[in-house]
Formats: sequence, structure tokens, C-alpha cells
Amino acid sequence: ARGARATLALAIGAGLADGALVVAQAALIAWILHGAIAAGLDRGALTGAFLALLAVFAARAAAAYVAEVAGFEAAARLRRELRDAVIDRLARLGPAFTTQGRAGALTALAVEQIEVLESYYARYLPQAALAVAIPLALLVVAFALDATVGAILAIAGPLIPVGMAVVGIGAAGASRRQIKSLGRLSGHFLDRLQGLTTLKLFGQARRELALVERVSDELRRRTLAVLRLAFLSSAVLELFASLAMAAVALHLAATVILPALPGGEAAASGPGLFVGLFLLLLVPEYFGPLRRLAAFYHDRASAIGAAEEILGLLEAEPPGPAAPAEPKPIPAPGRAALAFEGVTVAFDDGRRPAVEAIDLEIPAGSRVALVGPSGSGKTTLIGLAAGFVAPTAGRVRLNGVASDEADPEDWRARIAWIGQTPHLFHGTIADNIRLGRPDADAAAVARAAADARVAEFAEALPDGLDTPIGERGFGLSGGQAQRVALARAFLKDAPLVLLDEPTANLDAGNEAAVLEALDRLVAGRTVILATHGPLAGRGADRIVRLHEGRAATIDAPPSSGGAPTGGAPA
Repeated sequence: ARGARATLALAIGAGLADGALVVAQAALIAWILHGAIAAGLDRGALTGAFLALLAVFAARAAAAYVAEVAGFEAAARLRRELRDAVIDRLARLGPAFTTQGRAGALTALAVEQIEVLESYYARYLPQAALAVAIPLALLVVAFALDATVGAILAIAGPLIPVGMAVVGIGAAGASRRQIKSLGRLSGHFLDRLQGLTTLKLFGQARRELALVERVSDELRRRTLAVLRLAFLSSAVLELFASLAMAAVALHLAATVILPALPGGEAAASGPGLFVGLFLLLLVPEYFGPLRRLAAFYHDRASAIGAAEEILGLLEAEPPGPAAPAEPKPIPAPGRAALAFEGVTVAFDDGRRPAVEAIDLEIPAGSRVALVGPSGSGKTTLIGLAAGFVAPTAGRVRLNGVASDEADPEDWRARIAWIGQTPHLFHGTIADNIRLGRPDADAAAVARAAADARVAEFAEALPDGLDTPIGERGFGLSGGQAQRVALARAFLKDAPLVLLDEPTANLDAGNEAAVLEALDRLVAGRTVILATHGPLAGRGADRIVRLHEGRAATIDAPPSSGGAPTGGAPA
């Protein structure tokens, strides 16, 4: 909460002002009743007290308004900062981390679970301070006027937070389980939504509907468990508050108020009725901050569950190289010489190696094809070159600078990447191309579209490059989407090009168009191409054949200059 200390202090200060006004309000009401009943004052004599009471009511309303607005402003600021931190952390963790989990669970964390913290910062945190300060101040007043009343309140007051804490232990655990259940439901629903076509074609939509219903029912049961515990904490407070109020009322009635009424022993002795009524009116206000804290206690329990998930993400170690405290600059921005020096990458604490002892020099301007079956380590090497994966042993160097010594952003600024299924976002075609260089003007985008042969199909669309497309490129064919990805690479104009099966799943016509554009893109650049084989000989200087994570052989390309499009290498 450091980012909003001033606003939170304002909320707490307004609450303390409201507490001071409560004492004034109780004193004025007690004085009016004392004057009308015991002292026999007429209306004129009480007019000033009535006007003062109206002013106190107005001041309390203003203090409550300031406290509410300041609390919510603090919560809004903290939620923005926390959401920025979460999104920034996800960006730093990179795709190697996000693909390990479920997109729906991460979405729930970045959206719903951060929203859960709003009531904690806006209501619970200020009220926690007021629940200590205001009762202590009222306790001092009570002891000054009647030691018995002060003792009753001093005994009953601490019992309430103790009881709430006991109930809160169970509530926090239930909230953690409810947050995890919400994440599972979000992930389950998003997975099924993305795969709805597959489910419909295989006739499994109704079965999955039943599964979603079962997961939703689990969330409902866990949510109700949290609410039951929240209501139990309120019941504990009300029990102790009611007992204390009854004890104070009986004591004051017997010792102060009844004797002070007309005809009583102390009817003419002065302020007896005033003191009794004043203390009696203070008792509900003594428990008021605690009662409001109990009402927000559920927000605390929910916030603990959400915060544990958020902190788990913020403290996660990135699979890629971490940014060093003093990064070394990468020299020669227009060239890219890459070197793998004894590189090993292993997952599951070293039990599952992906690549082992890879030594490979890739001079600037050369082209290397990585060939091998699925699971041989091609994509891992691409991830190492991109800086998304950190080697377990060995080093990866770009222009002589190791990945753990360079700024990750500077490293990736030298790279253009094209994969099997490039992600296109909801927006226009031009917006998706401009992702390669956000500050590019319309002319640069148009040139990149022409180089990647995007303009060929964009001219037939209603708004050309400004035609909107759906999420994941809805409205374009696979070949057209791949050409948009190529246009991004043209626009970025990076010296190192990483190609991960760029023509997979394309028909012959689209494959030929993509290959023709690729030939123009890679001219003069350093290229690493991961493929199963058909593209290996196309302009490659070397072919690295991988087997179970090891470089089995490093061959020169076929002397014929490469296989024809779609064919196997010689």
C-alpha cells in the first residue's frame, strides 16, 4: 500500500474525525434529553443544542463521504499499480512460462483476483486502523466518567477481535480454496471456448457442458462456505456486543439514570442523567468500528487468498535469462552472430533434458537449418536464441555478449520471429503488421505488406489494410495470416530471423507465396530455421540434425542448392 499512503491516511483521518464527532453527537443528544427531562428547560434554551446537533450530523456526513472517496481512490490506484506489475511480470516471464499454465487461470488472476483486493484497500485497511483508535479513545472517556462501564467495555472489546481471528483462520483457508476454484473454472471455460469447434465436430459439446456445470457447482459450494464463515464472524461480534451493551445498560439504569429521573434520589443533583445517557449512547459507537470491521472481514479473507496467487506470480522465476543489474550493450546493431557454447537445457530439476551439450557457431549473415523429429530440441534452441529460455548449463552469445549479461529487451530487439501459427490480434491488418514496429508510419506498413505479399489479398478486402480481423486472425486463411506475420518481420528489419516451421500446414499455393517472401526477408540476415526436413536445403549454409536433444551431425547443404518447394532434401 506504499503507493497510496497519502490517500489512505486521508481516509483514516476522515474516519478519526467522524469518531470525534460521534462523541460530540452523543454529548449533545444526552444534553438535550437531560435538559428536557431532568432540568425542565424550554425549547428556546435547547435551540442552540439542536442547531449544533444538525451541524454535527452534516459534518459526519462530510467525513464519511471523504473517507469513502479517499478509500476507493487509494484502492483504484493500487489496483492499477498491481495490475501493471502483474502484466509486466507476465511479459518478463515470457511465453515459456505462460504456456506452462492455463491462460484462463492467468486471466482470472490479472482481472478478477486483483478486483478482489478493492474492498480490502478501500474498506478493510482504513477500518482496521479505526477499529483500534476509536474504541481506545472512547474507552478513555468511559473510564473518566464511570470506571465500571469502562471495565465492562475493556473486557468485552478484546474478545471480539479474538473471536473474529479464530473464525478468520478458517475463512482465509476457505477463501484460498475458492480463489483456486475460480481459477480452475476460468481456465476450464476458456479452454473449452477456444476448442468449441473441435468439441462440436466430435460430438462432445454436451459432455463438456456437464463438466463446466460440475466445476461451476464446485465454485458455488466453496463460495457459500466462505460466506458461512463470514456470517459466523458477524454473529460472534453481535453476541459479545449485545452482552456488553446489556450489562452497561443495567448498570447505568440502576446506578445513574433511574436515580436521576424526576422524583429519584438524584433528581436535583445535576448531571447524573446526562452522564448516564451519554455513556449509554457511546456504547454502540464503541462497538461500531468493530462491527464495520467484521462486515469487511470477509474482504480480508478473500484478499489473502487472492494475494497469495498474485504474489506467487510476482515472485516466480523467469525461464529465460533474468535482466542483470548492469547489462552489457550488444555491439553492432546491424549484424547478428550467434554462438551456443556447451548449452544444456533440462526441465523438472534436471531430470528431463531438452537439449544437451550443444556447441554451434552461427556467423553473421549465415543460415542454419535445424532438422529433426518432434521432441528433438529444435523449438528449445529457437527459444534459447530468442532469450525466452535460460540454459541450465553453458551460454548463448549474441555478438559476443551472453544472454545473462545483456538486457533482454535489447536482445529481442535484434530478433524477428515467425512460427507455425503466428498470433493475430483483434484489430486491423495494419495494426497487426505494426506490431513489428509500433512507431512505423503508414508508408512503412504498406511497404512491408507489399514485401510479404499481404497487399495481394488485402486489395480485395473492403478497407484494404484497414480491414478489421477477428481474434486469432478470424477472417483470414492460414496462408494469409502467415504472410501478415512475415510483414511484421519485414517491418521490424531485425538482423536475426528465427523461423519455426513457417510453412507447416499450408497448401502448395500459400506455401509458394510464403517461401518467395521468405527468400526476400532473409537476404543478408542471420537465419535459424527449425523444420522437419522439406525446407532444410533451401539456401541453408549448414544443416544441424538433432536427435534426442543432441546435435547428431552438422552437414553442408546439398550441392544442388536445395530441394524444390515441398520436396525432401537430397
